This record gives sequence, structure tokens and C-alpha cells, in this order.
Amino acid sequence: MKDEYYPPEIEEFHIGFEYEMRVENEWFYRNVIPKWDGLKSMIKENSLRVKYLDRKDIESLGFVFKVGTESSYIKDNITMHVYDAKRWNTENDTITMFKKDLIRAVGKTIVFSGTIKNKSELKRLLKMLGIL
Repeated sequence: MKDEYYPPEIEEFHIGFEYEMRVENEWFYRNVIPKWDGLKSMIKENSLRVKYLDRKDIESLGFVFKVGTESSYIKDNITMHVYDAKRWNTENDTITMFKKDLIRAVGKTIVFSGTIKNKSELKRLLKMLGIL
């Protein structure tokens, strides 16, 4: 089982990025980016961490777990499959999103297939795809 958190890379930070910052051995939720020099030193000192994407995060964005499946979530006409790397023999945890064709009775289009590490990344992707 992988850790629940990972140390972020500086390239991941953007407005609204969700992470935790350590202050005197306690972790505090943050989504405001510190000044550049402070950010670099906090990353170097391992004072920041990010929670890996999990079911709770996905459901908080309006997706509903599809009962009877191992990895599917649904929101409107979007189906998202989340593949655990260890379980599905992939290199990384991957997400594939399909958009159901509302005009035809049958058909769907892949709108994304790749790795999403955290809730902030998923939110950005969903906004770019016009889903959020």
C-alpha cells in the first residue's frame, strides 16, 4: 500500500493547490502559495506534503461511485475509471475518463487517460474539460 501523502514538486503549485504544511510537528491544511523563496526552502526541508487522490476526493467533486464495480465513478455523462497500479499491473495509478455520446444511444469518447496524483490536479483537469 502506498503512502497517503507525498512531497510535492515546485511545478505542482498553482492558485488553489491543496497541500499541508508542517509547523512544529503538526500538519495544517493550506491552499495559499507562500512566497517563492519560502516555498523552495519548505520543499527542501520536507515541510510540505500533498495527499494522494482518493475516493473521498473524487466524490467531493460530484462523482458517485458506481456500485458493482471496482473502480468506476459517474457524474452526468462522464464515467471515470481509476486503476490502482498494484492491482491492475500498471506503472502508475491511472485515470481514464469517458464522455457518453448523448446523441447516439451507443458510444463514448475517451476525454482523458493518464496519471492524476491529487485532488487539485483532478479539479484543474475537470475545469479544462468543462466538467466542473
